[in-house]
Amino acid sequence: MSEPNPYEPKFHRLHYNLVAKRLRNHYPTEEVSALLKPIQNVQRRVIEDIALEFADRFWEDNIEFDAERFLDQCSPDPERFPFSELWEEFHGPDTR
Repeated sequence: MSEPNPYEPKFHRLHYNLVAKRLRNHYPTEEVSALLKPIQNVQRRVIEDIALEFADRFWEDNIEFDAERFLDQCSPDPERFPFSELWEEFHGPDTR
């Protein structure tokens, strides 16, 4: 039995796509009444934060990982909800 390569990524495209799909499918996109708007804003922010945390973890694991592309895949509509724009503020400039 060979020893695991410590430099080989633990996560792969299948993981990225699965996570992105789950987050995309749970992101609220419908307009709601003013009464429910604060709840919807919290839901959106939680999903955005989870997407950013996954992007950061995947980015640390794989030097070839494109965090902005992954974040836009998490969005149900990248034009209306551009998750990739959150990356630089969350992570700062690329220091690799």
